Amino acid sequence: MLISPVFDIVAGIMHCTFLALAAAGLLALVQNTAAQAQFKYPAAPISNQVDDYNGVKVADPYRSLENPTLPSRGCGSTRKTRSRSIF
Repeated sequence: MLISPVFDIVAGIMHCTFLALAAAGLLALVQNTAAQAQFKYPAAPISNQVDDYNGVKVADPYRSLENPTLPSRGCGSTRKTRSRSIF
């Protein structure tokens, strides 16, 4: 019959198309990952805070990030402001 060879040809074309699209997607993902790797995060505020737990000194340089009364900076404050204006 004619249906089987035609089906095989169509299936082969679909398989090649799928592989080409998968390769293009993978290439785009790799290029996007490389672009994201160049992003520079802002420096976090660091302090000289040292806690004493039963005679053991433990450095806590990022203690200032735990203070909820300090004004927020960056995208966190922008998201907070935008969500409060919506609700």
